[in-house]
Amino acid sequence: MKLWERVIEKRIKQEAVIREHQFGFMPGRSTTVAIHVLRRLMEKYKERKKDLHMVFIDLEKVSDSIPRLIINELSKSIWETVPWCMLFVNDIMLVAETCEEANTKLEEWRAVLESQGIGDKQHDGPDVTIREHVVVSITKLKVLRDNKFPIKLKGKFYRVAIRPTLLYGTEYWLVKKIHEQKIEVTEIKMLRWMCGNTIMDKIKKREFREKLGVAPLSTKMRENRLRWFGHVQRKNVSCLIRRIESIIVEGKRSRGRPKKTWLRR
Repeated sequence: MKLWERVIEKRIKQEAVIREHQFGFMPGRSTTVAIHVLRRLMEKYKERKKDLHMVFIDLEKVSDSIPRLIINELSKSIWETVPWCMLFVNDIMLVAETCEEANTKLEEWRAVLESQGIGDKQHDGPDVTIREHVVVSITKLKVLRDNKFPIKLKGKFYRVAIRPTLLYGTEYWLVKKIHEQKIEVTEIKMLRWMCGNTIMDKIKKREFREKLGVAPLSTKMRENRLRWFGHVQRKNVSCLIRRIESIIVEGKRSRGRPKKTWLRR
């Protein structure tokens, strides 16, 4: 079966043309790369006191009716260079320097997509059912609060599911002390809640971390930033994530010490 999958994959790659604009599920073009590129672009424009307009288009349920390759073919006449036009699966992001330019781009995309019957349908998904039984949706995660679960298991679940969510995207954050303080407050509230304690119990932070077996979020955040910095620096200068640094924005920056950016912390 694996051999057959490789044969099919090889044939698809020979026929399919996936442009540089497509991010997500692509080697070297992950969601993290796309967010990093956008943040660096915003930092450059903010430093020069210039506006930057972004339009996000969500093509809901497009994958159920038309393949991505066909969308690429239909819209190839209005493509622009990255980062002024970027895609993630069925989502499109347009960037412009003026509001008028952003409106023009949006109108061009609307005309092309709607001319092919894309983006003009609404869909209300039914309830999820298994053998005619409706699956009940929950809004609260009861595992972390349930006293029946061992405290070490809660800590493991926290490390696997909760902590990655809290730290998502911190690799390219411009982190200030106030941000670290807020994250630490959120973390301690979560750990205290998981252990079934309140602030009135006056238990130290270190005791919660030792009981659950978790490291401070600030430490993990620092590790993520250093790991991502090394990853970016090892990339070839022709790579998109390095080319964004060569973009020059016209204008004058404010007087005084330069503002902190991802490269200047």
